[in-house]
Amino acid sequence: MHISLDYHSDVPVYKQIVRTIEDAILSSELKKDDGLPSVRKLAFDIKANPNTIAKAYFVLQSKGYVYSKPGIGYRVASPSKRSFEERLEELDKTLERIVIKMSRFSLSKEEIKKRTSEIVEKVFDDGCN
Repeated sequence: MHISLDYHSDVPVYKQIVRTIEDAILSSELKKDDGLPSVRKLAFDIKANPNTIAKAYFVLQSKGYVYSKPGIGYRVASPSKRSFEERLEELDKTLERIVIKMSRFSLSKEEIKKRTSEIVEKVFDDGCN
């Protein structure tokens, strides 16, 4: 799992970490009972404050994505089916905002469909799925 942070984003760093780990769990990149790096190790690896990592792990635990085992550390939990559906709804909303922005550039419905289809084809052809 690779975590890249955008320090110029309006999204707080801990939320970027939460989102990355959530996506890794929901996409099965991280599987049930996989271990997460310790707070200190992850903080060192991504050059973030350990308190930021601890906050991200706390949020993930409160949302049911991870659990903590004393003396062992954080492990991946089984996310609920609802977690997956909620994330897809968020992605749908993001896609909707992008389509709205594209329409503001006076692109026709057909041109927007064509462009999005080309992107979908490129992603699947490049094996980025």
